[in-house]
Amino acid sequence: MRRFASIVSFMIAFYLVATYVYRAHQNQNIKESGKTGALEALEFYSVSRAYPFADIPADRYYTEYERVRRMIPELSSSAVGGQWQFLGPLNFSGRMTCVAVNPLNPSTIYSGSSAAGMWRSFTGGTAGDWTRVATGYPVLGVNAIAIDPTDTNHIFIGTGEVYRYQASVGGQVYRPTRGSYGLGILESTNGGGTWSKSLDWSHNQQRGVQMIRFHPTDANTLLAATTEGIYRTTDGGATWAQTLDVIMARDVAINPLDPNLVLATCGNFASAGTGTYRSTDGGVSFTQISTLPAYSGTGRMDIYGANPNHVVLSLADSTIGNGTLWQSLDFGSTWTLLSSEAVFGVQGWYSMFVAIHQSDSLRILRGGQGLFRSTNGGISSVQVPGGWADYRNYAHHPSNHDIVYMVDDGGVWRSTDFGLNFAFIGNGLKTAQFYNGFSASADDSLRALGQVQDHFGWMFTGTTTWPQSAVDEVGWTAIDQTNDNIMYAGSRNGGAIYKSINRGVSFSASSNGISGGNRSWNTPFVLSPTNPSVLYFGRSIVFKSSNAAVSWSATNG
Repeated sequence: MRRFASIVSFMIAFYLVATYVYRAHQNQNIKESGKTGALEALEFYSVSRAYPFADIPADRYYTEYERVRRMIPELSSSAVGGQWQFLGPLNFSGRMTCVAVNPLNPSTIYSGSSAAGMWRSFTGGTAGDWTRVATGYPVLGVNAIAIDPTDTNHIFIGTGEVYRYQASVGGQVYRPTRGSYGLGILESTNGGGTWSKSLDWSHNQQRGVQMIRFHPTDANTLLAATTEGIYRTTDGGATWAQTLDVIMARDVAINPLDPNLVLATCGNFASAGTGTYRSTDGGVSFTQISTLPAYSGTGRMDIYGANPNHVVLSLADSTIGNGTLWQSLDFGSTWTLLSSEAVFGVQGWYSMFVAIHQSDSLRILRGGQGLFRSTNGGISSVQVPGGWADYRNYAHHPSNHDIVYMVDDGGVWRSTDFGLNFAFIGNGLKTAQFYNGFSASADDSLRALGQVQDHFGWMFTGTTTWPQSAVDEVGWTAIDQTNDNIMYAGSRNGGAIYKSINRGVSFSASSNGISGGNRSWNTPFVLSPTNPSVLYFGRSIVFKSSNAAVSWSATNG
């Protein structure tokens, strides 16, 4: 026991010394590089959790997954947590990243999520029959789905959602690590029943796959846009070769009339080589298109079905709000500027797509922070009323060109008039993303409260249909453990604390005395488990209330 205590004491002392040395080193780096204190704080936050490494090792997620799988046969079911019961909600869904339609049976659609894997519906999503497609691997983000047009049992999916190249620390005014771990490309030959690794990045989880395209006439040839560049396979995914060494490739398009012609877009947060590239040898080699702007953001494109040499290309700056829409009638040899409308605000790095009606080139949809529709070939557009936010991707119906599917931070949507109207078809998706700070009643097992990314606050009341409650799309919550009529919820960026005295029916601001201090997007607060009158609220200044949030005072400077 003494030896164990000595070891523990040594480890603690070593950690403290290492932390001191790291902080001294970081402080010197800040003086030399001009980093902000906020970035230094975020990096220190990450390094503390990655210790003894500078960053969370890229292979650690899958390594630990493999280790636990080896241990499971030796453990009882209770030791690994037993069975979990799904409580909901089913009346809304979370962030979806991609959607694909079975080209031979359009009633079957697939959709990938940011943090809950891939989902499938056999009714086009209209019957709420979504079920999760189990891959057998720890897949969180599915960012790309490709279905073989000749054998729809043959499917590839790209995993991982990555916005800052090869890093998991945060920083500055954007959220560069908003995303999830990936492990490369997976393949199924039986309609998603079983899966195997194709492009195996199991031990490189800071990589991601953004888009996968089948060759129009040779199902053994595919191209993939990845964080590492463009990859190509000619043996059905058995081996992949990198053919464009430009990081953060976002989209790739293959001309169905002449598959030797390929376009690719690369870039995110001013990554090296940002721009649009063209290949005339089927994706074996690429040349950057110098006549197009090389924004620091990303590019998305679509091919006009009635004339596949006609391509529309949407380019965006990462965070500035600039963007342009371009058109080529010769698959990328020459380009014409259609519009300088930027529909994505400061989120060109994250939420954007462009889709052209497959038999009417005058109708174009642009997804950004809202949904925008053009009826003059993209020269101008108007926002479609009633849209959600942060549109990510789309899929055309294979035969009815008026039907288009779209995904965004609100789920999956379907339009039968090419974006003039659209309906939510995400009921049944179990993909809502609750923030840290979820709370439950101590007296009523059918009462809990949480706030959800892009969906504000919701309350569990005993069914999978949850009523709306609380105050914002982000922020901690708390329920008085002696009286669950009293509930609390925080708002985004640590703006305020709100209190309910009627079991979550309504909330009112209860932040008297809270002012000053730097704040995080999801600023934490806690309710004392032994004295329900005591709460702490953690900006850079920690505030305390001793009278159930009637008033607050600072505990530090």
